[in-house]
Parts: sequence; C-alpha cells; structure tokens
Amino acid sequence: MLRICAIRHGQTNENCLGRIQGRRDFELNEQGIKEAEELGEYFSKHIGDYSHIFVSPLKRAYQTAKIIQKNMNNEIDVIVEPQFIERNFGPREGMKVCDEVFKDITNDTAEGVEKSFEIQERVVSKLIELENKYPNESIIMVSHSHTIKAVSTFVDKNKYHFFDRLDNCSAVFILVDNGNVQIEDFNVHLK
Repeated sequence: MLRICAIRHGQTNENCLGRIQGRRDFELNEQGIKEAEELGEYFSKHIGDYSHIFVSPLKRAYQTAKIIQKNMNNEIDVIVEPQFIERNFGPREGMKVCDEVFKDITNDTAEGVEKSFEIQERVVSKLIELENKYPNESIIMVSHSHTIKAVSTFVDKNKYHFFDRLDNCSAVFILVDNGNVQIEDFNVHLK
C-alpha cells in the first residue's frame, strides 16, 4: 500500500490571469511562494511521515517542492518525475479559462490536446509503479491541477470531474493498494 499526498503547486501570475498554463513553464508569484511556505510549515511537523517528494519538472511545481523540502530541513529527497507534468493543452495553452474551452478539453474533442485517458494512464501507471517500489510508505507528489484530477477522474468519473476546483497548494489524499487507486480526500487545505 502506498499513501500519497498530492499537492497542486502554488499560485502563478498566469493563475491570476485565468490562463491555461499547461506545459508552459512559469515560476511562482509572491502569493504562490507564501502559499508554499505555509504548506512547508505544515510538512515540517510531519517530517517522519513522508519518505520522498516526487515532483513535476515544471518550475512552479519544483519551486513548491523545494520550499516544502526546505521546511522539512532538507531531510527528504525531491525527485523529478516527468510523468507528473501537467496535461498537454496544445493550442489551448495561454487561452483564458472558460466553460467552452474546458468542455472541449474534458470531452476530448479539442485538437492537439492530451486526451483524458492518456493523462490518466500516464499518471496512474506511475503511481502503481511507485507503490511497487515504495510499499507501505507515504510520499508527497507536487504537481498540477489536471495531473492530480486525472487520478480522481480515473477513480470515479461521476464523483470527481476535471471541472472540480483544486486550489493552489491544496492536497488530494490518494491510496494505492495492490494496484487499486482510491481518493481519500479532495481539495484539502493543510494547516
């Protein structure tokens, strides 16, 4: 069994502008750094609970992970995991978030955008691989909204949808047990 605390990265200026970031590489803004520091304070009280931090290669996620690590006195490894990169939104990257655009994305009708089943397969297969490598451990995963939501929609398309809100620096608790993936809690603000 593997327990995962999946964290969405801190805020960026593109988040404030309501733009789809996708794989475009942005750094955290001042608010995002503050959010990550507050989250790091939470994890500083739980140093022994987690064995590793796995992180998307994009700057906003990596910065968030490094701030968490710093607050844990650098006692935990930060491992870049390419499979935890954000969804490829193709020509939709940089566009304003709106219902019409997201409907095309989530219905898998948008040209050049990574399909829902592709991101689900990419992320869930990595989580199952990590369960095999780190059985009976708890890890932190720092990633992106659609990457994390891919797991929740894989588990239950009716309960969790790509439209559900996942705040910056909030957590989703995931359990992988013998290859079976479960969501224990969604959009949790850790304090």
